[in-house]
Amino acid sequence: MDVELISGEQGKHRRSKIKTAEARVILYKGIHQFYKFEKFANVTSRRYFEDVISIEPDSVLGYAWVANAWAFALIVGFENPATAVKALSENVDKCLAIDSNDPLVLVNESYLRAVTSDLDRGLEAAKKAVEVSPNFDDAWFALGWLQMLCGDSPGAIRSLNCAVELCPILGTLQLGVLGTAYRNVGFYDDAIVTFRSCATRFPDFVHAHAGLCVSTAKRRDARNLRNQLTPLRLLSKQTRILSHRPVTQWRGSSRKVCLSEPGCPCARPATKTDVVLPT
Repeated sequence: MDVELISGEQGKHRRSKIKTAEARVILYKGIHQFYKFEKFANVTSRRYFEDVISIEPDSVLGYAWVANAWAFALIVGFENPATAVKALSENVDKCLAIDSNDPLVLVNESYLRAVTSDLDRGLEAAKKAVEVSPNFDDAWFALGWLQMLCGDSPGAIRSLNCAVELCPILGTLQLGVLGTAYRNVGFYDDAIVTFRSCATRFPDFVHAHAGLCVSTAKRRDARNLRNQLTPLRLLSKQTRILSHRPVTQWRGSSRKVCLSEPGCPCARPATKTDVVLPT
């Protein structure tokens, strides 16, 4: 039996926005593919969500999940950044035109603002998503990510832990952002545990191995660092270790800087991934 556990608020949200049984079945097929957190599955999920749109064009949920899939593909580097940003922007605009107060729509808007360096509006959208649906774990995750990008890592940790309490089944991006927030405030042991869990569950996720290496380096643990660099180099032979300015604010930065400097997955192919060491 293939069973997916979701939070109550997620289930309520999905049931309330779809009218027909046919569209609901297709939606759940798409969500099942999405939560595999794999490139091919992500493409498949978008096709299912587009089928939902064709059946129920007036429902916001199909557009919202297409946007969500594009946002994830962009952030973890599955798709060309220019293509992904354009698709994400188009679907967010369609969502906002249908229901600008839907929590998943607001979450996707916050992602769009984040990757286009409009962090103030992104943070505003994430806060509104939490206000609209305080038990929606995706809203708390989006808020935590935007808080981290804005330099508020302690606040990010609080928000991310709220998301974990509401829905403890985390994917690549959630674990990556939580680990990065721990790292940014100097909780290196917690960061190492989080990144190791992510790397174990998703061994091909470059950012998990990179985050593990960075956190281990910050603990001055040279022996374990050498061991952890091996799988990272196998995944990305062109990996470089860089330093950058302290984590503060990234408003007005380019999209590449906005995504990479806080330690988030950079929107570009994994073969060119940089492991960023915070100063």
